[in-house]
Amino acid sequence: TLSVNLPPGAGGLIKVFKDGRLWTQVNSTAWSQGGPPGLYRIEVWRTVRKKKRPWIYSNIISLSMKSEK
Repeated sequence: TLSVNLPPGAGGLIKVFKDGRLWTQVNSTAWSQGGPPGLYRIEVWRTVRKKKRPWIYSNIISLSMKSEK
């Protein structure tokens, strides 16, 4: 499961990329969802002086299948 939790009052446009393509986006202070295996990256954009500006860029997050033991 991937999760993004921003400080109260610091909401923004949360963009989730999977394998280099935009997978989903939501305007919120929090987002959480499971996803298929792949390489993910998170961006958060905030509105400053009526313009969307980048605020947070994550490193690549690798999600893989859960192995059964």
